[in-house]
Amino acid sequence: MALGRRLEQICDLAGGKKEAAALSGLSEDMLYRYCRAATRPPLIPLATLTEKLGVRLDWLAFGSGEMRKQETEPDAWSADLMQDVISETTLYLREMGVELSAERFGRVCVILYTLLSATKHEERPQALRASLRLVADNT
Repeated sequence: MALGRRLEQICDLAGGKKEAAALSGLSEDMLYRYCRAATRPPLIPLATLTEKLGVRLDWLAFGSGEMRKQETEPDAWSADLMQDVISETTLYLREMGVELSAERFGRVCVILYTLLSATKHEERPQALRASLRLVADNT
């Protein structure tokens, strides 16, 4: 199956080209051209689209493997997730009266990010709080 056809499937998953264009930051016209293979699409908007829809980027690019990510498959780097980890960790440690060095705080955030990126989205808040309790108890 060609790239244009796989992109059409992703557009259908998004609810149509208009919705897919809005999610990716592309214009509908350009998305239509990419689906027809009239022009080669840029990576960043397609990576954004696949991330938002839970589609594997390697599937879009090469047609290999499954189209959809598995529920527990780690996401690609997510600035939003890291921001949540840093914010929640800062608040929780402040509430508990725990102070960490900048280096240790950084390590804790990276570990928590890694843990949460492999956790189902709906389970992340509970997993983060449980992990933070362990951090506070062991400092």
